[in-house]
Amino acid sequence: MALERRREKKKKYNILYVDDEAANLRVFKSVFKRDYKVFIAESGPEALAIIKENQIHLLVTDQRMPGMSGVELLETIVDDYPDMVKMILSGFSDVEDIIKAVNECGLNKYLMKPWNKEDLGATFDKALAKFESDEGKNEIHIVKKTLKENEKYAHKQIRALLPRNEKLKSFFEDSFCLYKPVNDLGGVFFWFGKTEDGKGVLVAIDCNEGGVKGALLTMLFVTALKDLVYKKKISIPSDILQELDKHFIESEEEKEEIGFNVSVIVIDSEKEYITFSGAGQNLYYQDANDDIEIAEGSSQQIGKGGLEKEFSSFSGTFDEVKSIYLSGSNTEGQLSNSARGNSLQTIIDNMTERPLNEQKEELMINLAESISGKEQQYDVMIIGARLKS
Repeated sequence: MALERRREKKKKYNILYVDDEAANLRVFKSVFKRDYKVFIAESGPEALAIIKENQIHLLVTDQRMPGMSGVELLETIVDDYPDMVKMILSGFSDVEDIIKAVNECGLNKYLMKPWNKEDLGATFDKALAKFESDEGKNEIHIVKKTLKENEKYAHKQIRALLPRNEKLKSFFEDSFCLYKPVNDLGGVFFWFGKTEDGKGVLVAIDCNEGGVKGALLTMLFVTALKDLVYKKKISIPSDILQELDKHFIESEEEKEEIGFNVSVIVIDSEKEYITFSGAGQNLYYQDANDDIEIAEGSSQQIGKGGLEKEFSSFSGTFDEVKSIYLSGSNTEGQLSNSARGNSLQTIIDNMTERPLNEQKEELMINLAESISGKEQQYDVMIIGARLKS
């Protein structure tokens, strides 16, 4: 009985879902028709006609559609329907368009495919809760709450995308990850995957944007990265960087704003061989003499400047490269703020004889010293992995 009352309460809200794939429309309506009055449209113009004739409380639109994209649809309605909740649901990485929707079209949430019924329903409920308040009542509180929910959502998505420690430990002889963004929501991230032929692909990412925007950009970056490795089957680090750069080149006015520092390393355990390429980030590695050396990446970022970029490669056997360390581009700046004032190369060099779990503890101590008595300035991320004892 209580469930029915809740459904009756929800039923007063009208949701419009726009997608050019009829199968997606059928599934969405089937899942949510018991809780909401669901309208569906196969195109932007069809959606505009429905909006004109009906009070739509929440609009969910796919991004990539022929004729009129999801962002173009939002641009069309933003002035006339400022109170409508607007969400984009997409599996594509249209960074420029999504950021434009956030900044200019009042986009409330960016949702990634595939969606989960419970999570999406909970998102709808929270977004529609604003209509329960009297018109104009607690408006500032509602705005703050919406921003907070966006932060929680972005944080949840970022944490879900991070590789689990077990995944790293199942591939490497020994490994660790120290991951400490300034405010939980930062642009630093790392990703690990395996190719069809068993090679490991380890990527460290540091976006020059922070907060919700940085988290959103990073989610889109990882989506593009996974597409390259899993669908297009690209496993050469310099080629991965070239393709990512093509993907993230921004419009003229955005070129100087958004960029990614990226390190890519591919590990062939069968042949005991690694290959590295970097954009704005370096590889630290333990050589055959147990010294820490640096393989330098390109000084250029992904997504900034023109397409004429070259990403050099470094490679070596497991005898030549015994351990590897990838870090975010600002990590050294944070750790060198400690009383010791050492470079990251020196910090790593002083602890290579220890097990990796002890190395992580030493780095955490160094980080704590760098923060002592003041706020953390930069996102910190270091991944260490032993290839050969």
